[in-house]
Amino acid sequence: MSKKTYISLLISLLSAFAYGSPKKAQSDEKAVAAPVVTETVSTPQTDKTVSKADSLYKAGNYKEAIKLYKEKLYDDPHNPRTNYMVGACLFYANEINEADYYLSDAQELPGAVFMKGDIYAKQYEFGQAAAYYERASRMVSQKSFLYDACARRLQGIENARKLLKSVERVVILDSVTVDKKYFFSLYALSDNAGILYEHKSNSTDYSAPFTGYMTQREDRKIYSESTDGQCDIYVQDKLIDGWSKGRKLPDEINTPGDENFPFLQEDGITLYFGSTRHGSIGGYDIFVSRYSSDNSGYMSPLQISMPFNSPWNDYLMAIDENKGIGFWATDRFISGDSVKIYTFKAESQSIFLPANTSDAERLQYAKLRKFFIPQHDTVPVIAEPDSVIRRNDTDTTTTANDSVKTEKTDTVSAPQAEEIKPQEVSIQTTGFEFKITDEITYTKLDDFLSGEAKAYYQQGARLQAERNANIEMLDKLRAQYASTNNATEKKKISTEILKIERRLGTSTKIAYENYFKLSRNNEIKAINNKRKQELLKKQQQ
Repeated sequence: MSKKTYISLLISLLSAFAYGSPKKAQSDEKAVAAPVVTETVSTPQTDKTVSKADSLYKAGNYKEAIKLYKEKLYDDPHNPRTNYMVGACLFYANEINEADYYLSDAQELPGAVFMKGDIYAKQYEFGQAAAYYERASRMVSQKSFLYDACARRLQGIENARKLLKSVERVVILDSVTVDKKYFFSLYALSDNAGILYEHKSNSTDYSAPFTGYMTQREDRKIYSESTDGQCDIYVQDKLIDGWSKGRKLPDEINTPGDENFPFLQEDGITLYFGSTRHGSIGGYDIFVSRYSSDNSGYMSPLQISMPFNSPWNDYLMAIDENKGIGFWATDRFISGDSVKIYTFKAESQSIFLPANTSDAERLQYAKLRKFFIPQHDTVPVIAEPDSVIRRNDTDTTTTANDSVKTEKTDTVSAPQAEEIKPQEVSIQTTGFEFKITDEITYTKLDDFLSGEAKAYYQQGARLQAERNANIEMLDKLRAQYASTNNATEKKKISTEILKIERRLGTSTKIAYENYFKLSRNNEIKAINNKRKQELLKKQQQ
């Protein structure tokens, strides 16, 4: 392994197993972690189930690997290595709440302790994360890969704490959760903003797509490509007879980490890109650099503020100056192979939360649990879910009902709409489909083991039904508005439309989705407890 590749793998491990990480790097990360496990807990080489599960794990087939590892837990429910491997599979699939449950039974293993630190970091609990990284570093040799990874994680924690002191005030226009394999194709850019595309590569090192950007005049391409087992950004210019040979951007942009997701602003000098470089607070972070004609090179990149960056992976910021909007994607608090694309209002300059904003409230904005939305295009209001997801071993809900503090020069309180009486809605007690895990789907309320999980599901289903009923009513009112020529009637209908729009603008979608998440998390915990009790009972017989 070359020195450059080793450094690349080190930073790749630091990135919390970032989206887009090379398959090769992921494989080496796991190979490094495995000796740490086997030094402490020996595993019989003749165990074909474990051997097959390990192979699936190294190949990134976590779903199938979990099934085999869980088979072993039936025989030995408290086996540290098996619990660690189940937790690792779940962690890499972004199922961090369930992963935490299994990792807790493997805390004599350095890799499990390290991963617990990652889970706390993803929950923005930086003090607890630092404690786990420090503990993991004391369990291994100072010459080990994991020791270096702990040191870099601790540096990332310090950087995250600094970013948390200055959180940007962002007006969110829309959001949608999509498959991360093609998320960039859903950025609705105007023609003047250029073209985003998937850059075809012969490399098989990466499981994620390489992205590229072409200018509006179609005379320049900036794209990501695999080189020596890592991802770098290149540029090509249009020539009379084709395209120039790709030129790798300088070291200010490309580092021993991975660089991907480039976007060049219309001015031709401002470059946004994602990077797992030193200083990343978790996976890919978004950076911005500008080309300096005086120095004939790019200036030192700046890390974008929170909430754009997070302890999770944040990708591909694109600014459409013609529309006055921007886009970026993140996998924070999203399980599986999905990301959420946020559309936001692009400001001419950054506006930060007031200095007197409490730490607790600032954290909610950083997490995007609380944010601004436009109200009739001019008056922003605060959108906040009724509840937010917390770790399973602490309180599971936090009611977001704090008073909103805003700068008078920036924000005007939204006018209070006359309350619209919601339509009578009912929820199904049977005949529905509610997915708990990939293997478990409930079709009736009696399927729930946890009374708390059932209550969360019912509340979410009720909110979802109310929202759908209001959307249906809104469509009818808009049709009535378009069909009448009576000015008085139009004004009356317009008032009713605005009332419903305000009702729909209070994040009811986010609220019911969070209730569903709370329901799943509590039910998974109940299922796992039941299985462990059954295993213990079986062993005692």
